[in-house]
Amino acid sequence: MQEVQQFYASLTTKSPAIAELEKELMQHSHPLVHEIISNARRLAYQLRNTGHPLYTTVQTWIGQQRKIHYQQYGQHLYSEGTDAATRVPVVAARFSANSPARNGYEVLNAFFDHALANYPALYAFGEDVGQIGGVNQSFANMQKKYGEERVFDTGIREWTIMGQAIGMAMRGLRPIAKSIFRLPFIWSYSAIRRFIHFALAQ
Repeated sequence: MQEVQQFYASLTTKSPAIAELEKELMQHSHPLVHEIISNARRLAYQLRNTGHPLYTTVQTWIGQQRKIHYQQYGQHLYSEGTDAATRVPVVAARFSANSPARNGYEVLNAFFDHALANYPALYAFGEDVGQIGGVNQSFANMQKKYGEERVFDTGIREWTIMGQAIGMAMRGLRPIAKSIFRLPFIWSYSAIRRFIHFALAQ
């Protein structure tokens, strides 16, 4: 943060937009890394057509910060070991002459049935998963078969759902957390980002 503060201090004249960016930065007592870099990127944007040499300095600093923080924020988002999803061998689909045609939700339903039967640590929960089996019926009858402790409904609280899923995963369980449709997913994603930043700060 001190380096970005020095960028602002080196400017003898500041446009209203740059002055507002400096004010925004100073309001953070303990800014996160992405907030500092975001501020620097917007400063560079304001300087881009001014011909000021600080523009190149800020851009260079941003590039350096990306390299420094890549290992912390860009790696291990997914498993990088031998069990990584990208290393699972492809199993080609096999059909017989008598293979029945099935709707997509029936295929998913059969998969979740198989997974719940074979993985005791697997739990499914979220908006409408339990009693009605999901809006697309992919969990139809799963609560009745595996019980309310393993397949259950929650309130419409995306942040709470994500918090439950992260906590369960940290304790070795395998949660399937479900929110409905696109907009709640965006809210869920914002929760995941905040939980990750908090965890990294500890």
